[in-house]
Amino acid sequence: MNWDGELADFSRFGPEAAFTAPGRIILAPDRTGPSGYSILDTAFVSGTSFASPMVAGTAALVLSLRPIQPPFEVLATLNVTARDLGVPGIDSFFGVGLVDADIALRATALGMIFQDGFETGDTSRWSSEGD
Repeated sequence: MNWDGELADFSRFGPEAAFTAPGRIILAPDRTGPSGYSILDTAFVSGTSFASPMVAGTAALVLSLRPIQPPFEVLATLNVTARDLGVPGIDSFFGVGLVDADIALRATALGMIFQDGFETGDTSRWSSEGD
């Protein structure tokens, strides 16, 4: 996506589109010198190669909160927390929508609270031992 919320001219789309992520003018680490894009340690770059790590990074953040969850649960979290764009529902331009790390992490944390018995008042799994 571009900064204005539109698909970038290099966007890939079709029925296989899963998510949308920022991919235009991304500040990224850069190798310095002649091997890099600039003489600095960072550079502004664009492309799907810089959008896909946004999705992978969000998945990694979700796993950092709950590392034992299976991949299908991580994917389900990303699916239900993505911001729907375009026509309602899954579409071939935006997939399920714009990946949203903040909402994905909040949903994961909320799920952990419910799983720990908070919703039902079951405190048998709680501990003051700090485990």
